[in-house]
Amino acid sequence: MGFFAKLKNTLTGGWAKIAIECDGGSRGDEIQVVIRAFVGAEPIDIDRVYLKVRSFEEVEIPRYQFQNIATQQLDFVDIEHSYDNYVEDYTVDGPQRLEASEEYEWEYSFTIPEDSLPSFNGKLSRHLWEVYAGLEMPGRDPESSWQVINIS
Repeated sequence: MGFFAKLKNTLTGGWAKIAIECDGGSRGDEIQVVIRAFVGAEPIDIDRVYLKVRSFEEVEIPRYQFQNIATQQLDFVDIEHSYDNYVEDYTVDGPQRLEASEEYEWEYSFTIPEDSLPSFNGKLSRHLWEVYAGLEMPGRDPESSWQVINIS
């Protein structure tokens, strides 16, 4: 692999592709996660495999009407706000070498606190749960995208 390809992988996290499987579950129960890594053409040394879990509430109020103090006119604005309710970072596995052109798999389980909000979609607000996995290493971490899961 040439210098520029290595530089690109370091900057983009392109050393490996990460996939995550999680079906969700219920508050208070163990939630199962499977993390898969597909390593590229070069072996990589990682510091850890990690899993991030978060929940957040979003509120959207379209065309909220208010009196503009400066113009004394009625104006409209879209109101959007998001609030993190739960954020957790788990170490799934420790330092290791991942060989080139190989596929790796890790299974992990975590528990959502019983007093947490469940997933919901309302007319003006919603509460989402998401999971995300990555390989911690020098440069930009190879990582999955955030995956929405249903928590009842």
